[in-house]
Amino acid sequence: MLDVPQAHEVLARHYAKRSVGRRPPTVSDVAEIPGGLSNGMYSFTLESAAGASERRESLVLRVGHSKLQVAREFDVLRRLQPTPVPVPAVYDVGEDPHGWNFGIMERVDGVNLWEALDGLAHADATELMKQFFGVLAEIHMSDWQRVGLDSLGVPDGVYGYVDALLAGYRGEASQLGTDALDPVLDWMEANRPPSGEYVLLHGDYHGGNVITDGGTIVAVVDWEGASIGDAANDLCWMPLLWRAFGALGGTDDDQAGLLMQHYREVVGRDVDNLDFYLAARAVRLLFYMMMTTAHAAGGGPHRPGAEIMLLDEPPRRCAEVLQQKTGIDISLAVAAALDGMRERNHSPGG
Repeated sequence: MLDVPQAHEVLARHYAKRSVGRRPPTVSDVAEIPGGLSNGMYSFTLESAAGASERRESLVLRVGHSKLQVAREFDVLRRLQPTPVPVPAVYDVGEDPHGWNFGIMERVDGVNLWEALDGLAHADATELMKQFFGVLAEIHMSDWQRVGLDSLGVPDGVYGYVDALLAGYRGEASQLGTDALDPVLDWMEANRPPSGEYVLLHGDYHGGNVITDGGTIVAVVDWEGASIGDAANDLCWMPLLWRAFGALGGTDDDQAGLLMQHYREVVGRDVDNLDFYLAARAVRLLFYMMMTTAHAAGGGPHRPGAEIMLLDEPPRRCAEVLQQKTGIDISLAVAAALDGMRERNHSPGG
């Protein structure tokens, strides 16, 4: 991904191109925002003349390799603007002459949920987490057809979503060159559940992608993985992260269950397929960790915030979740696969 000077150059070229015949605005204070495995995020300040006065804006540059992916994410954000879902305003989407695809959006003041929970009393943390699951319910209850988000692709039939998900997992396993998860994937394909209703999914709904200010959630960011699918796949992500990385914010499994019950009360219905999609999310997280491990072993750039994916304990905990839900123990195979990825590029001729 880009370093800070490169991000500054992308912005300078963009605003110079848009300002032919007049003085371009000044870009300053460019800083990388930690987190994310695929796209880069950079905050910056834009100062421009507005008549006799100066206009100063706090903005965010989002950079990705795929033009289609960046355009798709910003289209989702635009379509969600008139809904109750809190999202940042979006402005430009472009392609830099050097091949970088990017979008520019509003910078929302506040801190992410993980930071907001740090040091909060239990009761205050619980109230903030109830709000977190309430916002997820708003996302899932949004009228995605009315705002045109059927453009994301509507799964075909009750098995359309789960079949596409599992096909994607097979493709990732092939790209990573691992068969460590094959027994679990075989089980999932044999036990795939139908979906009774499809909703708008964020795709990566966790504390790092939720911005809070003064105890209130003010924005949900990082809609790169938005899709139409089974609500349980979104709902299980945060509880899986709690299990894998520890009870963040003092939240244990019982508390997670209570918070998920709050979600059910908001949406006014039960949620099917939770056990299956908790296992699916454990598979998803193992793929993230394998990808990060392989990337680091290959000498790839180490993105800020990716360190957590290289810890030793989370893979074991994911394997435990999978054994609980499927009855299959892949812990040794996963450990061996990760060791092989760490060593592959350090061996002679590697």
